[in-house]
Formats: sequence, structure tokens, C-alpha cells
Amino acid sequence: MVTTHEHPSGGSHQPLTIRKMSLERQLPHRLPLEEQEESNSNATSQQLGWTVRPPSFEWVSQEQFQNVLKNFRAAHAQVELQRDQMEEQEKQLKLLKKKVAQLEGDSTYGADHSNRNSFKGVSSTDDSTINNAASSLAALINRYASTLVIRHPHLLPDFWAAVTKNCTENEGQHQDVASLRVQSLLRHAISKVICNGVVNRLLLTNSSEANERLWRIHECIFSRDPVVASVWRRQTCSASMNDFDRALMIQTLQEYMPSLFLILLKYDGPSIKTLADASVKTESTDCLIPEALVEILQSAWEFSRLLHESKQSFSSSGIGLYRAFVPELGSALDATRMELLKRCHRSENQEKEVLGACLFPGLIKMGRDSRGRDIHVVVRRAHVICDCALLPQ
Repeated sequence: MVTTHEHPSGGSHQPLTIRKMSLERQLPHRLPLEEQEESNSNATSQQLGWTVRPPSFEWVSQEQFQNVLKNFRAAHAQVELQRDQMEEQEKQLKLLKKKVAQLEGDSTYGADHSNRNSFKGVSSTDDSTINNAASSLAALINRYASTLVIRHPHLLPDFWAAVTKNCTENEGQHQDVASLRVQSLLRHAISKVICNGVVNRLLLTNSSEANERLWRIHECIFSRDPVVASVWRRQTCSASMNDFDRALMIQTLQEYMPSLFLILLKYDGPSIKTLADASVKTESTDCLIPEALVEILQSAWEFSRLLHESKQSFSSSGIGLYRAFVPELGSALDATRMELLKRCHRSENQEKEVLGACLFPGLIKMGRDSRGRDIHVVVRRAHVICDCALLPQ
């Protein structure tokens, strides 16, 4: 390329020849990243005295290649076989751990609790879990008592007389048969059945004699060591029946509220006139008890299992056993063991408070501390209502 430039002084034009320069010489010289790394590596190798050799390739025959490929496939198959064996060993190990947990009394190890009831499938029990389960059971009792009062208003005097006879062993008619009082007394009677007939017993088999014998064994062990008794109780519960037997339900109701149970069978269940007929038809009839009452007793049994299978019961605090309690009708109120659910007019007037009805049992934890002293801790106070709150307004 030749260009002619005019001299600034106005002289003659002199041609100046400018050689074409390549773009690579005009711009700073830059190498690709791979070449820079290779260059840096070569420079480092030269500084250290290393010899850089170009990569070499080894050519093999087709037969050798097939042999290598065959060996690789065999090794891969062996690795897959070992992996399958390890997975099978892990499954067997999980089954063994589950079996050991069941033998130790933890029947909920590795179980899916998404479709369980509110009382089932709890591996660790705390006070919050107990309170939630008790609230659900109390709601069932309240619903059934209110349904009886609404469905059979003409039976209010009979309900009152039956509850009074079963709970206080006093017979006679009472003038106050208001629906609120009768409903509260029904809840009191059912709570007493749950307390004495379900929670404070070990219902592990469908035989009342066997259950009584197991409970005596537990009391003997518990008197010596509450921790050992708790472990024994959890292991025994893990091998017990899965549901509350209907025949055992009838025996429990006959024992703790016979008069009220007879009325319920007559008007709210199948037509049965005597308790002897009820005992005869126990084996042949599954629908002997009203379904609502069956649901309550089944939930109470599950609640009892929740308490007896609790791991927390033999923790380092020395607590060994959950027990339920129901205050007697007409007894003085104790704020440390009872919780009033309605306003009390007598307390506002500085008068003595009297229990009108217990709506749900209270719970205590019994055990022995490190010094060997018996201790009782109130986990849940009994829900009660005073007598003045049941008076007609």
C-alpha cells in the first residue's frame, strides 16, 4: 500500500511507502487459555528440570479389546451384585432393629404415623401429647352425654337416679333434674368408668381374670422398682390385644355403672331387660352396646395404652406410672388437683365450694425419687364443675 503525503512546509510531494502490518502485530499478542496453560506448564517444567513428553497411544488388537471389555463387564456385574447384597443387609438390619424395639416395648419404631388415630402411633409421650389426647376423649364424652339428654328428655329422672346410685350408692328421687345437671352427672359416671375400669387397669387380654392377675404382678414389681415395672409394662403392652374387646366392655360397664348401663341398653341400644340377658347375648351380639359408647370406650382404651407405653414414665425424674382420679360428688374442691370449668358463685361470696360433677378425670404420675421416697405429680387436673353452677338460673 502506497500513500502520498504533502509535506507541511509546502515542499515537493515525496511518496512514503508503508508496509501493511498484520492485525496480530498491531494488537497485543494473546494466546488461547489452553495454550497459555500449556505454555505455563512447559515453562514451569523447564525451570524444575522436568522433561515433558507428548502423549503416547498404545494400539491393541481386537481380541485384546474384547477381553478387556469382557473383564470390565464382569467387574461391573460383581459390583452390582455386592450393592444388592448390601441393600438386602440394610433391610434385614432394619427389621432386626424393629424387632428389638418391639421386644423393648416400642411398638411404633419405624411405623408410618400419617394415617393413625390421635392416640395411636406415638413413640414418645410428653405432657402435651397427653393433654391433646385427653381433650379429644373429653369431647367424645360431652357429645354423647348431650345427645342422651336431647334424645331422651323423659328419662332425665331415671338418668339422675342411676348415676346417683352408681356413684354414691344412695337411692331416691331428686327434685332437681335439670338437663345441665343430668348431662354433667352422665359425664361424671362415664369418667368414673374410664378412670377405674380402663386407665387404672391393664387391659391386655380379653379375660378379666388374666388382666387382674397381670395387674397384681405389675403392682408387685412396681413396689420394688418403678423403672423395672415401667419396662415390664411396656413390653407386656406391646404383645396385647389390638382392640378393646366388646365382651370386656360389657363386663367393665356392668361392674362400674350397672344401673345406668341397664337404662342405656334399654333405651339407647338393643332391647334387653336384665343384665343376665346382656351377659348371655355378649358372645352372639356385636352391636349390644350403643356405638357412641363403644367409640368412647375404645378411645379410652387407646388413651390408656398411650399412658402405659410411655417412655417418659421411667425417665431420670423417677416417675413410674400414670394414674387417673375422679373426685367424689359433694367433696370440697382442691385447686391443686381440680380445675373449675364454670364460674362459681359461692367462691365469689367467700362460701365453701362443693363439687357438682367431674367432667373428665385428672392424671397424676406416681413413682419414687433417688432417695426412695414416693412422689406424685399432677399432670392434668380433673375438669370439674361446682354444685352452684348446676343450679337452675
